[in-house]
Amino acid sequence: MHFRNPSRSPSNIAFSGAASISVGKKILLVTVFILLSFAGPLPTSVLAATPQAALIRQNLIPAKSKATFTIDSPLLQFDARVSDLTGHIDLDPRDITRSRVELRTNLARLKVNASNAPFDLEQLFAAIPSAELSFVSSSIAPVSAGRYRVSGTVRRGTRTWPAHLVVNYAAPNSTRSIVTVEKSGPIEESVPESPIPITPGTTGSVSCALIFQTQSLTQGTADKP
Repeated sequence: MHFRNPSRSPSNIAFSGAASISVGKKILLVTVFILLSFAGPLPTSVLAATPQAALIRQNLIPAKSKATFTIDSPLLQFDARVSDLTGHIDLDPRDITRSRVELRTNLARLKVNASNAPFDLEQLFAAIPSAELSFVSSSIAPVSAGRYRVSGTVRRGTRTWPAHLVVNYAAPNSTRSIVTVEKSGPIEESVPESPIPITPGTTGSVSCALIFQTQSLTQGTADKP
């Protein structure tokens, strides 16, 4: 997102005594005026005439994607796989920051691969009320080449909380996107109403490789749920 200085708008530039100004100075002033016009906000008529790129709907391919995580706390350690993950990207290939990501899963369908817990974690997750978990991005900002900070909101039932994650993005061709995440470290914030204890000293890791495939979409329908 680029912010422009409204004080440099062409509408704030005034010329007086133009009749007494030499031709050479008039040309110079007109040149400066044109340059400032591009530095300031574009006129409404120009903005209206500038075409917006059509967004491209790319749906998640669950069979080719994976998402796993681990939790290591003083009370228990386990690693699990998200087996019920769906979602899509509404992609602007010319400006990734205009894109939007939506992901959904059901905590009741988590597959626990290994655990030292003295109870059945899969049964615990299956008993969670309002187990549907969703994420909708609100902003995407570049970090470095091929890396973006994705911010948005996680929702479970009536509860919501902010989430931020740096992801790697690649487009091997015009119809496919690959989003990968590799992150580990201390868990500093507890998830509201978490079914597992998040105590001081808890660490975790996330490993995701999400494959999205193109579905043509007009911009007008991209913002519809």
